[in-house]
Amino acid sequence: MRSAIVRGLAAAAVSAILIGGGVGAAQAAGSYSLDLYISPPFVQGSAINDGGTLSEDFNDFTPGINECNGPWGVGTATGDCTAKLVGGAGGATPIPTDPAPTVGGDGSNFASTQWTGGGTLWAIDVALTAPVKYIGFWWSAGNRSNGSSHTNEVLFYSGSTLVATMRADDVMDIVGDIMPAPFPGAATLTSNDAGSTYPKGYYFGTPWKHASVTPTSPVDLAWGNPPSPYVYLNLFVEGDFAIDRLVLRGDGFEFDNMVTSTNAQTVAGNLVFAKNITVTAPPPVDPPVDPGTPVADNSGLPDTGLVWASFIGVALVGGLMFLAAGGAFRGRTRLHQVGIDVQVREKLDALASSFERMDRLRRRRRK
Repeated sequence: MRSAIVRGLAAAAVSAILIGGGVGAAQAAGSYSLDLYISPPFVQGSAINDGGTLSEDFNDFTPGINECNGPWGVGTATGDCTAKLVGGAGGATPIPTDPAPTVGGDGSNFASTQWTGGGTLWAIDVALTAPVKYIGFWWSAGNRSNGSSHTNEVLFYSGSTLVATMRADDVMDIVGDIMPAPFPGAATLTSNDAGSTYPKGYYFGTPWKHASVTPTSPVDLAWGNPPSPYVYLNLFVEGDFAIDRLVLRGDGFEFDNMVTSTNAQTVAGNLVFAKNITVTAPPPVDPPVDPGTPVADNSGLPDTGLVWASFIGVALVGGLMFLAAGGAFRGRTRLHQVGIDVQVREKLDALASSFERMDRLRRRRRK
């Protein structure tokens, strides 16, 4: 009988800990990432255009140093923003939310950090209008870092916390550093749904100087700067956080057609996966309670988990006392042992009934 009682108490303890969860149950850590995808060749705009979308094409800024600081369509910029006329290093032809591969056209004005020949790591700080789950922009004439201030990089913030950094190297590791020769080369990239392949050579040179989306020769070096890649970048925020600030850094970091969305997105099948940027983000914050919703005051009642934890502790102690009592009185009559057994059982039953009443009262108060 003693073995059966001990087994019963142990099983009750384990079940209560697993079901009640009130004794310090651990929660799984959140999973956070910033997933970088690149669009097909010659795409200069984003496919994201929903109720949470904002965009900026930089066409309304007057070219000149620091002439694109101030309000943008996606937020407010401070720092070293330079508006530039269309040229070999930048300026998309389509509107920001046009995801079609586009060649020809006249290009457009674009934005850039200052260019002083590699001497300074210039920066543009952008406070976004709202926390976002998606960021896209046309990145042109990128430079691999090579340990210099030519580095193109974007720092992503959630609140005041730097949560991730994307560098030009993350893109050039995928598309390459220099234009393949002969053009467009044999190397290809495969789309997310494995339904398409894209020659890497198509990512080099300004799209508005090509006459076809399947070119057989590169654009003129004087106009297209073929050794540099021209790519539309898409960054998808995964996990319980959002991005509300960007810092774009580098000497001559050219970009255009920036698009953001406050909504979580599904990755399109025609995009090419480049990199999963693991981030350390702030833990999720519980949503605020609606002030109009009555909240029951349960401060005077014990937590259910603590109630069961207390019951488990008392039950285990009682079981051990029972075993000790059985050993001490082994030589006595069976009637006396039965009397002790009945007394212990009555006390445990009374204690259990008391905790059950407290638990019912707590649930009623919550309702």
